[in-house]
Amino acid sequence: DAECNTCGATREVGPAKDEALVFYGNPGLSFQDYIGMQVMISSALLKNYDEIYVEAIQIDPDLGAVTNKLNGFLYFYDMFYVFDQQILSWSMTENVTLTLYAVKDGKTYVGQSFTASVETLALTKLADNAKEGGNAKLCTVLVDMLNYGATVQTVFDHNEANLPNTQIADYASYGTAGTPGMTADVKKEGTGSVGVLRDSISMQSKVEIQLLFAVDVSAYTGKAVMNGVEKTVIMDTETMGAYGWTVLRVAVGAAEMREMMTIALYDANGNAVTQVYTVSAEAYAKGLTGDKVDVAVTMMRYGDAVAAYAAG
Repeated sequence: DAECNTCGATREVGPAKDEALVFYGNPGLSFQDYIGMQVMISSALLKNYDEIYVEAIQIDPDLGAVTNKLNGFLYFYDMFYVFDQQILSWSMTENVTLTLYAVKDGKTYVGQSFTASVETLALTKLADNAKEGGNAKLCTVLVDMLNYGATVQTVFDHNEANLPNTQIADYASYGTAGTPGMTADVKKEGTGSVGVLRDSISMQSKVEIQLLFAVDVSAYTGKAVMNGVEKTVIMDTETMGAYGWTVLRVAVGAAEMREMMTIALYDANGNAVTQVYTVSAEAYAKGLTGDKVDVAVTMMRYGDAVAAYAAG
């Protein structure tokens, strides 16, 4: 019990091992809404503890071990409790250790642990689906995704000694060839009382459409609509805070690269206070120049492959 029977001195101990804390199956690979890893447990475990969470430790070549606490959500008729670890597009080769923890009556318990990377999970899926009777469209997604990650790492000078597409020679034929057509344009309508400093696309992590403001816009609400459905808008005042900037960010799923959306800031009465932007990831990718053209091409190949896979 970490207390000396003779003098009463105590020592700090780690969480107690709990053999009941196990994952349901192996880690899964996410590649449609975002790139990442996913683990789950049977929701029946929830009733035995006050809290259950997953600790994700990712090994970054520059930062070392980066720890993130993952809270879960109920899934599939509440049968499973799922934990998502999103991975930057330039981090596909970085190992992530996912460890299951639980808290009961103030005491912490530790359970099963997995270590994997997006690359290792993708290679496993490729080996399984390249066999006769496998899913060729999924193979194309995986090869295009790994090539996209390798291009991002190369263009943005990140961990170039460890690219995620170095082990796909046996599956390279599944990859998309040629340059995808990019014809969409960014459209801006109206005037508005609040000006946008810059509008752009970010491809270093999740693909995101960004509007950058040089003034405080906290009094307004960001709204983005794609195919009649509102998408989550994040107003980020911290990332650019040192410059007095605010960034509106909207994540775009891999299969949504060519889908147009409208984005604007609105006041409390629902009136647009900025221009109304009609945009897509494709429209911004089309305008990239220099070495970023390579990123745009591999990103659109990946997006088109996911769209084809999702369509069945």
